[in-house]
Order: sequence, then structure tokens, then C-alpha cells
Amino acid sequence: MKKILICTISIGNGHRSVTNTLLNYLKAQDSSLEISVVDIYEYLSPKIGKMINKLYEGSIKYLPVAYQLFYEKTDEDALLNDKINLSKAPKFKKMINQVDPDLIIHTYPSMFYVKYMKNNIKVPSISIITDYYAHKYWLQKHVDYYITPTKQVRQQMYKLGIPLENIFSYGIPIKESFYRKISGVEKERLLKQYQLPTDKQILMLMSGGLGMGKIVEVFEKLKNSPYHLVVLTGKNADLKEKLDQMHTEHTILSFVDYVDDLVNLSDGIITKPGGLTTTEIIASNKPLFIINPIPGQEEWNSRYLLNEGIGRRIYDLDTIEFEIEAVLSNALKLDYIEKMSQELSHEDCLEKIYGLVKEIL
Repeated sequence: MKKILICTISIGNGHRSVTNTLLNYLKAQDSSLEISVVDIYEYLSPKIGKMINKLYEGSIKYLPVAYQLFYEKTDEDALLNDKINLSKAPKFKKMINQVDPDLIIHTYPSMFYVKYMKNNIKVPSISIITDYYAHKYWLQKHVDYYITPTKQVRQQMYKLGIPLENIFSYGIPIKESFYRKISGVEKERLLKQYQLPTDKQILMLMSGGLGMGKIVEVFEKLKNSPYHLVVLTGKNADLKEKLDQMHTEHTILSFVDYVDDLVNLSDGIITKPGGLTTTEIIASNKPLFIINPIPGQEEWNSRYLLNEGIGRRIYDLDTIEFEIEAVLSNALKLDYIEKMSQELSHEDCLEKIYGLVKEIL
């Protein structure tokens, strides 16, 4: 029986979602695999984890310029690389010795690294890059293989010194249901199930797991438009309450387990360009309207979408309805977005990662 240890972190929802998707797929393909998942902050100190979470959330919300400077500085001189060996932390060391993995998979960038020896041989490890830019904090000397979202990021990692044969542009693992196309009777059934209109185009407004960004302002601009809005507020209860008080017929939701259906039922998505969200929307072939990217990784994700012609950035909220209409009313643009998104998608991502895992094991 082969054992796999997946290391993740609890900042945001993206890393955990990638972890869960990968875990479920690997188990479905090979029930003999013994897979353990650990949140590294839980093995350092829950207090440290909460502190880092609060610093991250606070900086991107209240001091985005400071976060941008931090992001750029750490990319310039790799300040965060290989600083703390988790394998020597007593609690983590005890856990990893008990798990005794044959393969370690990382779904996060971090100053914490893991080097585990088995029979005097280093256990191989894989890092799954979940941003559309190879920031230097993804570069870890004890990682053997990298999975990148695009060929561009593969090339960037190569420029950072990783051999090309150790980098695989397989994409970012997401639920396979994002790739499915909903139409006809199934679409009618789901619209009825989720109490969505059949006579209006649907715009999905996503605020990320933290419920951040100018969601209220966007909602205010579009609430009287011809579109039906489906708004996901994440864990921001205050935002949901505020929107509930503002709207008449729109759909306001917090966390739901059918985001894939909502994305596939929508005609367009308005969101911050997080790595996972970007991948899910590309998979669905839907037009993406970019608002409030976090300085740093989301700016790079935004550049990728704009360079490929599948995203439209909203710089002025006063013109957001016009910008959306300019895309949704243009059959040529919609056709390009659909075809280019299909070209950029990695529907076989999980299958290829599983193949690599089996080859390593």
C-alpha cells in the first residue's frame, strides 16, 4: 500500500478546494492509496495560523499597496524560500513519521518546507502551482516536480532553474463538473430548482471566500439592469445582510455546494481573478468580467486573461453595464471566448496528475 501526504494551508478557500478535489479523484482511481491531508498551520500553531490569516486578510483589504510591495519584494529576492523545515517541528515530525509517506504533494506556496527521508532516500514531492505567474515563493529546493496552470508558467519556472522535464503544464485541479455544458431540459430543470428566471440573462457576481471587493457598488450599478444577478457573498455575513436589504428580485447566497451549476447556468461572471476561480470559469467557457484584483497574484491572473482575450477588466463601474452588454450582445466575441477557453482548458488535468503520481510511486 502506497501512502501520500498532501500538505495545504487554510488561507482562503482555493488551496483547500484544490486539495479536496485532488484527494477525491485519487481515492476514486485507486482505493488502495492511503492519503492523508494536513493543514501545516495546525502543526505549527493554530494561533500562528490565525495570525497569518488575519495579516493576509487585513493587508489585502486595508493596505493593498503594502501587500503589493511585499509580493514584489519577495519575488525579487526570494525572502520566503526554504526558511523553516517543518519536518523538524516536533508535532509535525511526529505526524509525518506516523504517516510515513511515499510521496508528498504541496498545494500552497510557503516559507515552510518539508524534507522527509525514508530508508535514507528523500521522499519525492510535487508542488501544484495555483497562480498564473511563477512567483519565486513557489520555488522550493526540496520539491522535485511542479505542476503549472499554463505553458507560460512552465517556462517561467524553467527560467528560475527547474529542469523542463520536471515541470508539467497540466493545469489546476478543479471539480470536473465545471467542464460540463448545461442546456435544454437539464437547464430548465436546474433553473427551476435554484429558482432562477428563464426569461433573463444571468450574471454571477462572486466575491471570493472572504466576501471582499466592491460587491455592493457593483450590485448598486446593476440591480436595475436587464440582468438577473446571482451574488455569492462567501463568509461575509454583513455583506449578505446589506445586499438582502437592497435587492428586490435578485438571488443572494453565501456558501453553496452547487457553484459549478450556477457558473454553468450563468451568461457571464463578474469576479476577482483568484487562481482557482479563473480556472473554473475558463473551464465553463463563460465570459469573465474582472473587478478588484488583489495586487500581486491576481494582477498576474488578470494579465493572463486579458492577454488571451477571454477576460474584460472593468476599470470604471459607471460603465459596467455597457461593458457587459458589449460582450454578451456580440456573437463574434462570445464565439472567440468559448473557443479560446476550450483551447486553454485542462479537462484531463486530474487524469494527468494521477498518471504522474502512479509513475512516481
